[in-house]
Amino acid sequence: MKVKAQVVSVEFVLNTLVIFLLITYTYLWGADIFQDTIDRARINKGEKISLELAEKLERLLKFGGEEKFTFKIDGIFEIKRNISSGEEYLQMRIPIKKYKNSTWVYVNAKPFYEKSLPFLIRKKYSGNIVYIQIIPGLIEVPNKKIKILLEHASSKRACSGECKILLRKIKTEKNISGGKEIFFVKIGVEVE
Repeated sequence: MKVKAQVVSVEFVLNTLVIFLLITYTYLWGADIFQDTIDRARINKGEKISLELAEKLERLLKFGGEEKFTFKIDGIFEIKRNISSGEEYLQMRIPIKKYKNSTWVYVNAKPFYEKSLPFLIRKKYSGNIVYIQIIPGLIEVPNKKIKILLEHASSKRACSGECKILLRKIKTEKNISGGKEIFFVKIGVEVE
């Protein structure tokens, strides 16, 4: 009887240990997948915001006026200046848990095939941060070019959490070069 009782207790301990190990393994394996899902949702949200913002900027380009845009971001939205060209662009920095690295991936176009885009949207993984950028482009039509310039219009250059920005078409300047009209369209971006 004593041996039978010991076998039952050893069986109970081993079964409990196996169940504990299975639950722990499942948790550790699932936590990584769960975190990937959270990170992917943050990145998708940033891409969606950047596409909406590019649409609003295109509307301003065509029709003028001003638009307010309010959005919630799981990171930082900022107005940046390209050091080499001096031109400004919009950028979102979204933190993620998993470290990844990549080259620039174009969200709204293939840059070599679509040469006439008002705004180019691209993203890049760098360590545990994803950068999403909206870069003003150059639109080419026969005998005419339109160069879009973003201009910082407030003392504040960045926001996080709930962001409110005001977009305003400031002015259009016309030059003629090589028989082509070149229009420089300035759009002001103000972080409130």
